[in-house]
Amino acid sequence: FRSKKYLNYLKENNLNGKLLHIGDNIIADVEFAEKYDIPTFYYLNSNELILKSSIRSLLSKSDTIFSKISIGLIKKRLFDDPFSLSDTKGIPQIRELKDIGYLVFGSIVTNFMIFFIKNIINKRIDLVLFPSRDGYLISKIYEKIRDKFYFLPKCVYFRASRRACQFMNIQDIDDIKEILNSDVSGDLHKSLEYKLNIKIPEDLKSREDINKFVLDRADIIINNSAEQRNYYIDYMKDLGILDRELNNIAIFDFVAKGSVQYYLSKILNINFCGYYFATMNLNEKWDKYEFAKSNINTLHGNITSYENTSEFSKNYLLMETILQDDKGTFFEIDKSKNIIFSSSRNSLEIECISKIQDGIIEFVEDFIELVNILNIGCDNDFCDDVLKYMKYCVKNDDLKVLTADDEYNGIDEYGIWSK
Repeated sequence: FRSKKYLNYLKENNLNGKLLHIGDNIIADVEFAEKYDIPTFYYLNSNELILKSSIRSLLSKSDTIFSKISIGLIKKRLFDDPFSLSDTKGIPQIRELKDIGYLVFGSIVTNFMIFFIKNIINKRIDLVLFPSRDGYLISKIYEKIRDKFYFLPKCVYFRASRRACQFMNIQDIDDIKEILNSDVSGDLHKSLEYKLNIKIPEDLKSREDINKFVLDRADIIINNSAEQRNYYIDYMKDLGILDRELNNIAIFDFVAKGSVQYYLSKILNINFCGYYFATMNLNEKWDKYEFAKSNINTLHGNITSYENTSEFSKNYLLMETILQDDKGTFFEIDKSKNIIFSSSRNSLEIECISKIQDGIIEFVEDFIELVNILNIGCDNDFCDDVLKYMKYCVKNDDLKVLTADDEYNGIDEYGIWSK
């Protein structure tokens, strides 16, 4: 467009001033054209739009390869429309669920995948395990990255839950007492019935009376546990997880204390290498603390339920829900090898999560097309800032259908979306 011949042609063919030169380059599209008396219309490009937006602070934090690529993808997605900030007071509007996945959560998931893939390679892992439900989306993304890096080990997505794995480890009265004596933040009756698969009379109020009732039925609980353990081992054999030629097996979890990994290692007699986004409420008072410290690696360290020191720790429940599949919590396997779930998700929530997941996957795919992720590092601080600024831009009431529950602690379903 800087060609004099081109501009002369435009000037000579400007029919009664009906020609308008439109562009986003102030020199080539405006100043140069005006020298030839050609009327112009200038619009802001993505670089200028982000500088005028509420997320401009992200630019000053993008000093790594990871952050620079992420900013480029965010700009392209968010400011592709030159009028995207019109009547918004500078606050970008993220309305589509797929865009929420791409812009709000894409970078933080990609950041983890870099950490995860590098560890899988460096530790020479033979097999990668993704337990339900939190491992669902990460397993799908892992498979897409594996298509690009063919030498990565295969993975298996399988059914597991803290409740099921703990129950299958009950072998004596001491194991039952450990459950009975554990802290419960919600309804005690609901929690113990769920953990032990036993109906407790509602008129039993004191912990002492409840414990006596349960311990009187210890043999039934222990026998049910043994039965479940055998069914589950057969299930894992069918998935090929118990292949003894696999010497180094990794297991993923999102935010957890390490209970699923610990109990699975006892059930299957396998010492797993754990890779999590973060551990939760991990402290030396927990009797499995040394196990967790020795066998779990995290990207975001340890977070607590009572101290939100980062955007990630504030939003981990929201992210956990978004990572999951469309099924409820795994409860048990029956003798016909049918999977039994203790809860279910409604269709609106499933649809919402699916669209957000599509956006996250698209971000990862776009990212790995631009750079070899094995050659760059992670950037937790940048991802935390993205989560903070981009979440504020979300304008979609559909997110109100997102819920979480904690049957393990006797806590009913509750909403988790808030700014």
